[in-house]
Amino acid sequence: MHSELNVLHSCPIWLPTTQKWMYNMISNLPDRVENVILCDKTKNLDAFPYKNIYSKKEMFIPFAIEEGLKRLGIVNSSFLLKRTLARTKPDILHSHFGDRAWEDSNLQIGDHIKQIAHFYGYDVGMIVQEDERWTDRYYQLFDRVDRVLCEGSFMAKSIRNLGCPGHKIRVYRLGVEVEKLPFKPRKWNGKSVLKILIAGSFREKKGIPYALEALAMLKNKVPLEINIIGDSDKREKYQREKENILSTARSHGLMDLITWHGMVNHETLIEEALNNHLFMSPSVTAQDGDTEGGCPVTIIELSATGMPVLSTTHCDIPEVVLDGETGYLSSERNVEELYDNTIKLLENVDSWDKMAEKGRSHITENYNVERQGTELGDIYDELL
Repeated sequence: MHSELNVLHSCPIWLPTTQKWMYNMISNLPDRVENVILCDKTKNLDAFPYKNIYSKKEMFIPFAIEEGLKRLGIVNSSFLLKRTLARTKPDILHSHFGDRAWEDSNLQIGDHIKQIAHFYGYDVGMIVQEDERWTDRYYQLFDRVDRVLCEGSFMAKSIRNLGCPGHKIRVYRLGVEVEKLPFKPRKWNGKSVLKILIAGSFREKKGIPYALEALAMLKNKVPLEINIIGDSDKREKYQREKENILSTARSHGLMDLITWHGMVNHETLIEEALNNHLFMSPSVTAQDGDTEGGCPVTIIELSATGMPVLSTTHCDIPEVVLDGETGYLSSERNVEELYDNTIKLLENVDSWDKMAEKGRSHITENYNVERQGTELGDIYDELL
């Protein structure tokens, strides 16, 4: 039996552990959609198995040679994409990340294949700030593609500001597996140790030093335990952020209160979250222009478990964390406000049950992966 719809998903890597949301997105598409993955390289296939994957290790022309030809300006699109399109004959090319979408669009795939450019964060702000060539490249992309997807209204506005016609933009929220997330409204009696969770890659946009400064103000008022999940990769700017986080913890006398868990798998993240009272995730716009784009998936998932969230008005976070209803939002880099919102939560522990219920229902109604899978299938159908 042939599938009604063939979709080729193009992404740089299938799949980093931090991109489980992409695996969920594709795995929950309707049965009528036949998916093929095209990537430069593969990793974590034990965690993210998929039957139809084409990667550049299969190319006759080695990946390094192709990259060299691109830098020299001799080619500006992928040999493997051209071969895979000929083999799989997709109806839709779904390009994940804006820079990837521009590269894919250079192939001039023709009107018989529709192309979607899907933006997620760094590809909206940071990439343009770091390299001005992307301003013109995005104008080219927006002219060529049929649809542009993004996570929320803030990101949609940002993409319009980059030159994308409004009629091509569609807000599509990332979904989470709500039914697999335990629901455990958090309890705290006002006297026992208050457990605070911070989780995220050690990047400036996560705002971890601001969380630590707010907790330093709190440590003399209540007994604290701080659990930090995350780490940095080896790139210099992320190593600098790691040292900034460590030095902030040291200078504020927090080291004895912190347990450093490093990077963990998704199951361990949820287990640890269930043992903590509050989730602190004060995202900011980084100096290099990097942002969350939409909202960190971790915020979505932990809100669904019944955990009050302390975050910021950054990007599309206010669409996930309903200020005063499922947590509290402060302005970016405002440590005093973050501290005040934490105190507000601690002085109103009787409201936590109501917050938990609201958080669960909000995520279920708007970010359920099965419903979002159906919606993405509908977006495909509309293009055809």
